[in-house]
Amino acid sequence: MFRYEVVHWYEDDHDEIVEVLARAVDTDGLFARPRPGDRERVVLRGCPPSFAGLTGNCMLEIGTDDEWQWWSLEDLVVHGTVPDGDLIDVVASAEVRLVDDGPGLGPCCNLSTAGARVGGCRGVDGFPRQWEGLDWPPVALIGVDHPERIRPLDRRKHSWAGGERLHALDRHGHVMAKVPIDLDVASVTPSALGDGLFDVVLDQSDSEERPDPSHGRCGTCGAKAFRRNATCGRLSTRPAAGRGAGSPSRGSRSPPQTRSAASTTSTVATSPTNRACTLR
Repeated sequence: MFRYEVVHWYEDDHDEIVEVLARAVDTDGLFARPRPGDRERVVLRGCPPSFAGLTGNCMLEIGTDDEWQWWSLEDLVVHGTVPDGDLIDVVASAEVRLVDDGPGLGPCCNLSTAGARVGGCRGVDGFPRQWEGLDWPPVALIGVDHPERIRPLDRRKHSWAGGERLHALDRHGHVMAKVPIDLDVASVTPSALGDGLFDVVLDQSDSEERPDPSHGRCGTCGAKAFRRNATCGRLSTRPAAGRGAGSPSRGSRSPPQTRSAASTTSTVATSPTNRACTLR
């Protein structure tokens, strides 16, 4: 029984079209965590002496008049300090990930741990900066019926191009959940599931949208949890993204409710039976 379908979705003449390319028996790696990032040297300038004891997971808020960013400094380790008058420069290392960004609200450079601000410093070498994003492992589609049809959507042919998605199906073939997926085929091999079926590996290294790698499932329909930029059935409630609402004071914003890429984002949705369902 096919449990997944690969689709293009787009709009032509104001009609939304979902084109099924292929079906698959199962997937592997869809809920995998991103590959660990490289550890980097992090140098904090003009810090209070208490920063010499920093350790563990920290959040860096840094901004200028032009841009503002929140960075996760995971598993931060302080290697040494250099005196700077009554302050110190801290030489540390951490796995660095961009969490949120936005327009500038004025210069700021603050550090937080466990959601509580611990203090500020004069600056951090090399920040703010650009970030290449998470490095996601490939996704394998197991038991595919038409691998030759799996290809990226040609966006030039449509008035509006939604993109590529993977649909999770129930035993009746109804769509229970949807998730964006990159259709960059890395390999196609015959499947052990039977003649005429193939295993297709999709490169996801450039992917920007992935399902939550949790074990959460929809309480009504049983579909696995997806991040808020996908849907489970028809999305009825969407959590606020990134920064909280309201107008923060100039030069500082409240720490976002940040979780690692492996954490769960709860989503309330509607199943095909029109019953409200939640992820548990």
